[in-house]
Amino acid sequence: MEKKTIYNVFIFSGQSNCCGKGKESEIPDDITLDKLKNIYFNFQNDIHFSDEAKSDSWTHLQLQKNPMLEYKEHFGPEYSFATLLQDYYNAKQEISESNVKNRVCIIKYAIGSTNLHTDWNPNNEDGYYNGFITFVRNAMSDLEQIISEENNGDSDSFEIETFGLIWYQGEGDSNNATNSKGYKDNLKKFIRCTRNDLNISNVIVTEIQWATAKKEDELNKSIKSVVDDDDNVEFVTAKKLPIIGGKDQHLNGKGSIVIGERYFNCFIQKFLNDNIYVPDNSYLNNRNYYVPVEVLKKCTNCLIDLPKDSYSSKQWKKSKGRCLSCISNNNNN
Repeated sequence: MEKKTIYNVFIFSGQSNCCGKGKESEIPDDITLDKLKNIYFNFQNDIHFSDEAKSDSWTHLQLQKNPMLEYKEHFGPEYSFATLLQDYYNAKQEISESNVKNRVCIIKYAIGSTNLHTDWNPNNEDGYYNGFITFVRNAMSDLEQIISEENNGDSDSFEIETFGLIWYQGEGDSNNATNSKGYKDNLKKFIRCTRNDLNISNVIVTEIQWATAKKEDELNKSIKSVVDDDDNVEFVTAKKLPIIGGKDQHLNGKGSIVIGERYFNCFIQKFLNDNIYVPDNSYLNNRNYYVPVEVLKKCTNCLIDLPKDSYSSKQWKKSKGRCLSCISNNNNN
């Protein structure tokens, strides 16, 4: 069998916590430069920050510039998510001795202080949605050309697969009664339009935490309701994550690392149907995430390993300790 490379594309979008405020000094030692260089990256963090906040084209995963920050360069949830996922793919390939190799590609388009009600509304010609779609389409077109050149035009040697969208937004709507009340319908519309415009299906959304948000609970309830209504949408929580502090409620670097780990868990469990589970702070504690024996338990019926704490609410059910497959098949032997 000839060797083949699958380029797995993930789109990160949302507002400032998606941009991230992690400092270089907060990057775990395990996220090495060699790992970063193996991951394709194309980003625009804020259209208001001129060319400093975007990449000219595809590059490798790296710190991004933000002229509004005192420390200028920063990272977000993509750092831990992408490096964990690339490690996962590499380990699976080594174990299976497969000729198919997977490469992680991240497209990131995030704008701080924005809301879904108006700023990201697909029907708002003056909003950011159209620019987001254009940026992603151009990035995908450029990626195909770059990869084709790297593979000497041999289209049989590579394949590009777009997983879908990882959406971290909601804080901008959480202090407005109208925005919070309409968030469910607005999120459904945003997902529907994004699917149509980018030809994607899978979406991960984020349950927010924002201390001064007056409508946080109502907004998070809307997010979970969207997940319940759509089999291809899942959520992770940003609850109980460390923030910068003082007047700044944004996640610090550790918080960005952990939410990225949670995105990884969600993708692996929900969309790849694997039982790998990364406990919070795995990167920060230098834990071996690939064999997390201490956090696994068995389905009481089929004995398949289940994560102790899962971010995929649809895949695993706590009811009677049975997995979703056994419940669906009504297999009670």
